[in-house]
Amino acid sequence: MYCRSCRSEVNENSEYCMNCGKKPLNGIDFCHNCGTETTEGQKFCLECGVNLKNLKKASTEKESNYHCRHCGNEVNGNAEICVNCGRRPLTGNEFCQNCGNKTTDGQEICTNCGVRLQSINYSNKTSSFSSNSDEVNGYYQTEFQKIKSSNEAYKGKWNWAAFFFGPLWAMYKGMWGLGLIGFAIGVILSQTVVIPFIVSIFFASRGNYSYYRLKEYGEVSPNFKELF
Repeated sequence: MYCRSCRSEVNENSEYCMNCGKKPLNGIDFCHNCGTETTEGQKFCLECGVNLKNLKKASTEKESNYHCRHCGNEVNGNAEICVNCGRRPLTGNEFCQNCGNKTTDGQEICTNCGVRLQSINYSNKTSSFSSNSDEVNGYYQTEFQKIKSSNEAYKGKWNWAAFFFGPLWAMYKGMWGLGLIGFAIGVILSQTVVIPFIVSIFFASRGNYSYYRLKEYGEVSPNFKELF
């Protein structure tokens, strides 16, 4: 894989880049999968299509290249987005993912290479979020799906529990960093009314999105650049 700070090729198990001395996945300047230049806030690599935000899976966990089922373009084995048409490669039905041959809606087997055609419906797909007991009621499951399907443009609805019990709510959900920051602000500025109220508004308006980022990216502490 590549160091995201200096583009040097590093071993998949390296904790630090031996060229720049930084942790390979902590930068923002290059794609960890192909080394292409990237920018701050960019979610997908425009060259290979991998998710630049979700680094839980190392780019060295290579999968074979396949074809986008929307446009037939060959996509990187680790890509989540086809860089040719901008859609998720396996949500279409017009091309075989294995050989790129033309297919039709409802077709199960490619008549050219004989493989079973794959198709993923993300709107109905059961997310890993639902494996947690507190999402059984479906509230957070629905919120997380809306956030994910909007490419995180939607930041979640107003959360009254987070408004009234912000720091406690955050720590109960596993966001210890966010909860401790909220407690610290509350204690330090307890003599004022405006700041704690603003903090409560933050928890209510960004609580669901913060919780989504915990489940999606493992962020225990808040990434304020992404929250706004």
